[in-house]
Amino acid sequence: LLRHAYKHEDNLTVWKSILKQLTDLNSIIDYAHIDNIKKHFQTYICDLLSNIYNKLEWDPLPNEGLQA
Repeated sequence: LLRHAYKHEDNLTVWKSILKQLTDLNSIIDYAHIDNIKKHFQTYICDLLSNIYNKLEWDPLPNEGLQA
């Protein structure tokens, strides 16, 4: 459900909140040693982040400083 609702989200504030919750959930999965869920969770995260990842630009834009 989250994947469909937020896959095309590009607001930084929204992503900070999403990533905080996913980080907490990942910690619970790690702590509980739920290995069979870990792989599925990682796949879910990769799919959720794929759209925003593909929007990232690694080459500097014209007039863009080193700190951008």
